[in-house]
Amino acid sequence: MHEFKKLVQPIKVEATDWDSGLFTITNKHDFVDLRYLEATVTMMKDGQILSIQSLDSLVAKAGESQTVNLDLSPVRNHETGEYHLLFSFRLRETLPWLIRDMN
Repeated sequence: MHEFKKLVQPIKVEATDWDSGLFTITNKHDFVDLRYLEATVTMMKDGQILSIQSLDSLVAKAGESQTVNLDLSPVRNHETGEYHLLFSFRLRETLPWLIRDMN
């Protein structure tokens, strides 16, 4: 099921410029913009949460992309460890075709 969810997910995130903290979020929908979603980015080191940031302005129109700027200072200390950025997208509210608490 996880592979299928990844395959059909309507959003793509790419690091555009890691040094500047720029990421591109692409809307793969055919007809809907991304304003119906709220997004967070969780930064972790060795499974421990370092920071959680909200992305408040998701507005990419269908088939378009937008760039967001993250504060990556929590993961820039260069200490040894395994670091992860987890982008999470959730519905702002329940819609006729989607339930709010689903990822």
